[in-house]
Amino acid sequence: MISYLTQQQAGNTLTNFGGISGLTPLLGAFIADSFAGRFWTITVASIIYQFACWGLGYVVATLFFAVVEMSIDTIILSYCQDAEEHQGTAHYAPPLLIETFDEQNEVQRIAQ
Repeated sequence: MISYLTQQQAGNTLTNFGGISGLTPLLGAFIADSFAGRFWTITVASIIYQFACWGLGYVVATLFFAVVEMSIDTIILSYCQDAEEHQGTAHYAPPLLIETFDEQNEVQRIAQ
């Protein structure tokens, strides 16, 4: 967070987060004592918490796999372009990728 915020902005953000985190239980206690009761307050808060965790996990997983898929596509595309430029032999591709494609070509040759 500090890498793209100034120190003052980062300090303010962390202070606000800490303050809100500290006051949220007090708000929950007030709601439980005044309106809803302890059981319903804990039940509703737990359900909201579970949905928030699930939603955050879903978003993080979706973004992660989208980035991984884009990077794999980029690597394969660069391999193909490199092979085209050098008449079928890739000069600048990662060795593990070349080894993988060579193994697949061997399997295809044996199958034919």
